[in-house]
Amino acid sequence: MDPMTAEVVPPEVTSEIGHSLMAEGPDAVIILGPDQRIRRFNRAAEEIFGFRESEMVGAPLDDLLLPEQTRQHGAYLDALAQQETAVMRMGERGHINARHRDGRTITLDATVGVLRHQESPWFFAFLRDITAQAQAEADLRHQRDLYHAISASNRLLIRNPVPDDAYSEICRIIVRLGGLGLAWIGLPSENGDFRPVAAFGEAADYVRNIRVTADPEQSEGRGPGGRVLREDQPVLIPDIQAEPTMAPWQEAARAHGLASVGGFPIRRGGSVAGVLLVYGRERDFFTPERVNLLEELAADLGAALDHYDQLQSNYRLLEILEATPDFVAIAEPEGRITYANPATRAGLGFDPVGHGIDTIHPDPSRRRLREEALPTARREGRWQGEIDVRVRGGREVHSFSQVIIAHSPEPGGEPSHYSTIARDIHDLKEAEARIEELSYRDRVTGLPNRTALRERLVEESRRLSRTGRQGAVVHLDLDGFKGINDTLGTEVGDGVLCAVGLRLRGQVRTEDVVAHIGADEFVVLLLDLEGTPEAAATAADRLAERMREEFSIPLKVEGRRHRLKASFGITLFPRADHDPDQLLRETDIALDPVKARGGDDIAFFQPGMLATTQRELELEQALADALDGGDIQVVYQPQWDLASGRMVGMEALARWEHPERGAISPAEFVPLAERSGLINRLGDSVLEQVLTQLREWEAAGYAIPPMGVAVNISPRQFAALDWEAGIHERLRRFGVAGDRLKLEVTESLLMENLATAADKLARLRAEGICFALDDFGTGYSSLAYLQELPLDYVKIDRSFVQRIGDGDAGEGIIEAVLAMASHLGLDVIAEGVETEAQADFLRSRNCDAGQGFLWARPLPPAEVAALLP
Repeated sequence: MDPMTAEVVPPEVTSEIGHSLMAEGPDAVIILGPDQRIRRFNRAAEEIFGFRESEMVGAPLDDLLLPEQTRQHGAYLDALAQQETAVMRMGERGHINARHRDGRTITLDATVGVLRHQESPWFFAFLRDITAQAQAEADLRHQRDLYHAISASNRLLIRNPVPDDAYSEICRIIVRLGGLGLAWIGLPSENGDFRPVAAFGEAADYVRNIRVTADPEQSEGRGPGGRVLREDQPVLIPDIQAEPTMAPWQEAARAHGLASVGGFPIRRGGSVAGVLLVYGRERDFFTPERVNLLEELAADLGAALDHYDQLQSNYRLLEILEATPDFVAIAEPEGRITYANPATRAGLGFDPVGHGIDTIHPDPSRRRLREEALPTARREGRWQGEIDVRVRGGREVHSFSQVIIAHSPEPGGEPSHYSTIARDIHDLKEAEARIEELSYRDRVTGLPNRTALRERLVEESRRLSRTGRQGAVVHLDLDGFKGINDTLGTEVGDGVLCAVGLRLRGQVRTEDVVAHIGADEFVVLLLDLEGTPEAAATAADRLAERMREEFSIPLKVEGRRHRLKASFGITLFPRADHDPDQLLRETDIALDPVKARGGDDIAFFQPGMLATTQRELELEQALADALDGGDIQVVYQPQWDLASGRMVGMEALARWEHPERGAISPAEFVPLAERSGLINRLGDSVLEQVLTQLREWEAAGYAIPPMGVAVNISPRQFAALDWEAGIHERLRRFGVAGDRLKLEVTESLLMENLATAADKLARLRAEGICFALDDFGTGYSSLAYLQELPLDYVKIDRSFVQRIGDGDAGEGIIEAVLAMASHLGLDVIAEGVETEAQADFLRSRNCDAGQGFLWARPLPPAEVAALLP
């Protein structure tokens, strides 16, 4: 429409609006006719939109709006047209987005009204450009949300080190509150790859389809994750697609809409334990302010509060505070609230303006506010902490993370007012409580775990010390549980553990504690046992016996009946040092002999046990060091043909000369090696020394006796999967024929491995190796298995030889063994022959060979060589 022909604005309308406001007012004024086309467009409007009035008169209002907003604002005007006179705000919270002449989007505060003239509606709008404030509001909100997210995450990490549930909660908080596309935490594994332990965000699938390593030689190790781990400092990638080192992950990042990434070290104990990686959906996401928030929370907190101070000191920015979801309020020095933003009013359920700050806090928080928060803010300028707030008329109390700032007109002066910025952290507190519960409760049984038990032990020990009462720590180790897990699976095993926990709870008082501290380990704390330590011990023993008998009743889980037994170790407390680890260590020590006897029994800790255990631990370490240093030496005891008097073989025996304790008896260190798992190393050392010596004797021209050299084999060696292959390999490596070697096995060894023993012995016998059954007569002594096994010799135990001449059954047993061996075609070697009378008896019964002090003690290799032909 031509401006010259446009309908003239009626004088009454112009009068109503005001000529001076149109001409000189700071706000843009636009007048629309009944056809909703522009009739007036003042100078302020020209400055805001970049159009001249002559260009806009006659144009529809839609020319100034964004396409997606035209329908909405058309509806506003239609609604106004139905009213006689009205004024209303346009847009959410009175804000609308409009189009500048140069294409920019601008944000406006708009008030729209209607007047009726000649039965037609005329519209007017007052507009103010708040683009800068709106952008500041958005930046502030994002910055604040990121601060709260990272601050909450950092608190959770400090409180909980390497459980997998705490990491997940941290990632969730960061993404939810920080507005990020993805956050994940990676820990390095033994092979150098990163193991994601937690990930959260719409792009979480990204983590499942990528590989990250710490190895700088691989392309997957040159990204932010690997670099952070190596360099111990943040690594920022502002544009993933433009960064060459991100090539392995660019396609996946593009597919998930991830534009930028920052890696930040998770430090524990002064070193990098893992990496937190966060991803923004826009390039250049990691501004210096955001990096500072992630890297230096304490410093950034002050900067954020300063920014808030500046915003609150400027009244024109109060509209931003009106839009924030955070609680924002201002109070006078005496505590009367003078301002509360809509979020505060909505959250509290009433308008607190005019009320004192005491009215919105329960008593404990009110005292903290008066005694700590306000004095600290007055003295230091600000205070930060958590306070409970009473909402909705006092029916609920929520926890709020709150910052209180004291504003002073002059540095060091009295405050002119206090400002409060707070956020409802009720959900976060519940999450923290859940994480804390996971830290103190066993995942399977729900019972207190080892961490909770240790803290409870310290607490109860101190309390019992004050009251003069006694307590007992009863440690249970389930016998047979591993078999359930291995054969039926962990789901059934977990069910059995839960059933055990319930059964134990049913056996104790409500004040007692039942804890689950390991796969098959439970601890019961018996508290407030009256009387002397002896009386407390009696009560603890009685309860343990009742629990042990209870295990005779099968547990029914998953439709199956499970029979378990339990070993019990008990110690009394309190002690002066209140050391929970010492108490648990004592129950472990008490359990050891019970388990060694086969379990299903009860034992109390005795002070002497600790010294014995300590000595055994020290001796075990010394034995390991001796094996590392080659300090275990082999000596040889000759074996003699009883008929001819010739040396026909020898037995290799291990000897250990401790640098401080002197000679350690094999009767002490060999069983120790069995218990500690060092027996395989000890056996390998003895065998390799024997093979080395055989090779040297043969190279020197000595003839090896026809029965060869005997080497003892332990049950654990024999059961090892690689033991047989190791024998074959060593014979080839040392170049020694198998017939030079005789392996001595025990009855118990054969009975434990009867299913595979015959096959193993047969394969080794094919190499020429012969076998002797050691200590015959002290075990099963079953003819049935002797007939099935490829044995060559039977050795009569020294305990029978020593009783020759005593007139008891020992001589009869020897004669029976000799008769049986003759029937089976086995030669017999008698051990421990010390007198001529013993030798004569054996010779007269046609025993083949003997060994003992009568002829020679165990000899070093050089002395044995003198006996060889």
